[in-house]
Amino acid sequence: MDEAGARDMLPSLLHPVHRRLLRLLGHVSACRSSSSSSTPSSSVLPSSILAHLTPGGIGHITLNRPKALNALTLEMVRSLILLLSPSTPSSLPSSSSPWDGTKQQKEVNLVVMRGAGGKAFCAGGDVVTVRKAVLERGMGKLGKRGHEAADFFREEYKLNYLIWEMNDEEGGGRADGKEKRRNLEVDANGKKKCSSSSSSFLSQPPLQISVWDGVVMGGGVGLSIGSAFRIATDKTLFAMPETAIGFFPDVGGSYWLPRVGKEGGKEGGKEGVSGLGRYIGLTGVRLGGWDLVKAGIATHLVRSETVEEMVREVEGLREGEREGGLQGRVGREEVEGVLAKWAVGGEEARQKVRGCMLAKRAEEIEEVFGEEGGLEGVFRRLEAMVEAGEEGGREGRKEWAEKTLALLRKASPTALRVTWRLLEEGERKGREEGRVATFPMEYRVAMGHMNQESDFCEGVRALLVEKGAKPAWRKRVVEEVTEEEVGVFFRDLGENELTVN
Repeated sequence: MDEAGARDMLPSLLHPVHRRLLRLLGHVSACRSSSSSSTPSSSVLPSSILAHLTPGGIGHITLNRPKALNALTLEMVRSLILLLSPSTPSSLPSSSSPWDGTKQQKEVNLVVMRGAGGKAFCAGGDVVTVRKAVLERGMGKLGKRGHEAADFFREEYKLNYLIWEMNDEEGGGRADGKEKRRNLEVDANGKKKCSSSSSSFLSQPPLQISVWDGVVMGGGVGLSIGSAFRIATDKTLFAMPETAIGFFPDVGGSYWLPRVGKEGGKEGGKEGVSGLGRYIGLTGVRLGGWDLVKAGIATHLVRSETVEEMVREVEGLREGEREGGLQGRVGREEVEGVLAKWAVGGEEARQKVRGCMLAKRAEEIEEVFGEEGGLEGVFRRLEAMVEAGEEGGREGRKEWAEKTLALLRKASPTALRVTWRLLEEGERKGREEGRVATFPMEYRVAMGHMNQESDFCEGVRALLVEKGAKPAWRKRVVEEVTEEEVGVFFRDLGENELTVN
């Protein structure tokens, strides 16, 4: 995605942990790396990823494509896998650490991931390059390795899953960084089995703090939604805008969107917002920092101007490690203690949450997206809301309905149908099989979009290549999209199925 397109869309390395993750990332040895003279990044990483490890083991990762709002490329995905994977020395060029280029084994006690440039964390995946690969080469057998489009989604989804598993509460650290590690395995039905074994911090995966100080969309959400700490600021602009380009809310969206809003966030009270995941995933609505706190998507909101001070204090958690201070993995309680100090809280936070868009429009969101009746029902309820105006409703009701209808009518009808089914399947699979089922399903659906005549290729052409043209969708309205046509996107890929365990 180029700069204008992005704006339009607004290990613990060498780490003997988590056999499941090691199997997940067995392909790392085949990953390509390129040299970079950038500092403080190591020589085994490209300039688009900057990595720096403090003496205390705090690993800083900066997504470094600021002119493209840090849009994610395949090269970046592979670099992040190198940085985060529980790999072996032989998987790296000359057995070098990607953190500093040396041949010394490095222990990463905590990961802080940010975006360069001050405007974005990450505006999404580089779908312009993906589209180009599909147009130039076709796809042939869906999901086949060696095709740049298939490789991008396969490796991106494995990275997303890795981040979720690293930060899983069943394996997270305590304040002292040492605890019983639950070795995660998967039974024949895809469900987790846990067996406890005593271990030091050497067998703990590091937790991740993601700082959303600016735009975070699509692929950027995938890099961070699974992290233990998700920091919004007053500059955050969050969205899952994929249906506008003929795609679907992937990168784990089928897992977390059906669950978001079930309970309120820290300052949002106990009541959630029914239908919130559908609203976010179908419309691509833009959300601010306080909306994310209300929904429980962000764990904290910190003022943008204080982020640097907060990060320095996080670094201080292991500053004295060489002099007999706390050692090993930074635990959840330690991080929470620092973040709570810098997060906006108390009465100010409660007022901000009450005044955010999601709080003001919660009743309408539930009325429109929390009911059954399929997509047709969503459109009918919105149209009725527009026709009724403000009569019998709250101020701003008609305007919200009009804006929401406009978002849906701009989206690909096929993408809307696919997304509706995806969220239904994601809720069921997540409940019955767990997160391990999420990414294989999303990979099938992604591959279903990889053909030259797809709405995905058309949407990327119109909105990102030609920058603002009107897409010519294959179907005019959702009623024209049949269940059989939707089912094609969910077909098994046979030998090219994605496996994450």
